[in-house]
Amino acid sequence: MSENNCRINIHSSEAQVTADDKTNLNSKTQSSPNNTRQLTGSNADVEKRIVFYIHENHQNGLCSKQELSMHVGSMERINKAIETSNQFVAWGEGKIILAEQLIIRPSDQKILVRYFTDVFKGGGTSPYKLFEKMKVDRRLAAILREKRIDEASKLASIIKLLLPEVKGDASFLHL
Repeated sequence: MSENNCRINIHSSEAQVTADDKTNLNSKTQSSPNNTRQLTGSNADVEKRIVFYIHENHQNGLCSKQELSMHVGSMERINKAIETSNQFVAWGEGKIILAEQLIIRPSDQKILVRYFTDVFKGGGTSPYKLFEKMKVDRRLAAILREKRIDEASKLASIIKLLLPEVKGDASFLHL
């Protein structure tokens, strides 16, 4: 994956929610040719409302799923939006962070994508094991510290953001 294909920079103009967006709730998720999911209808609505709510109420781009469930939609819909969105990811225990807050320098993106790609050539892996290996590499450890990736579940979120073709969860990831 090239640096230009990585969807890390999300512009706030994409977060605008109109009244029409809020009422359009009857479509399904579709796959696009480039192996990323395009959201329509209900999922798109929840995704837009999540981004809008976080922009309006949390300057740091971080919000608890519990708070979102009180203002945006059910926990089930929020979790489904997290699985399919490229605008936010799960971040630690019960939280969501906007992808725009996780901006990674192109040089660091290149290092991480190359590292993760090499890891997944050997099959799936545990984010915990990968996190422990990365902490002992000076360059990778510096990236982890800079992006406040201090637990395996956050690393799993970064991996899935950088490599959307990776499947799995905080316990096990694979191509």
